[in-house]
Amino acid sequence: MLENVSDPGELIGVGVTGNRETELGTVDAVYLDTETERPEWVAVMTGLSGSRVSVMPLNEAEYRGGVLHLPYTREQVRNAPHQDLDHELSPDDERHLFGHYGRDHTLVTGQDDRDGGRLRRYEVTGR
Repeated sequence: MLENVSDPGELIGVGVTGNRETELGTVDAVYLDTETERPEWVAVMTGLSGSRVSVMPLNEAEYRGGVLHLPYTREQVRNAPHQDLDHELSPDDERHLFGHYGRDHTLVTGQDDRDGGRLRRYEVTGR
């Protein structure tokens, strides 16, 4: 997890690399767990002109040197399920996305069900 990120807003606009340091894009949005207020997911602008946005979990992310490092391939990111970025991510959205990235939701979260917990988009203010 991103222990060295004190303000989720500092991730907005940073570069993202995947496995083998492949450039994936830049962070467009951060999603916080509504219970813990911790960053759990990022929306990353990908493609030649940033024309596509993919949502990726942060459970295996590292933030160092001003770059967010994730263990995913460009193909995984490109084929990620579409999410409506103006809305919260539901527990079902999370399960579906974890499955896409080959991660077991219960192993990652330690919970079978989040009892309706949701992830809200972090809103940057004062910029």
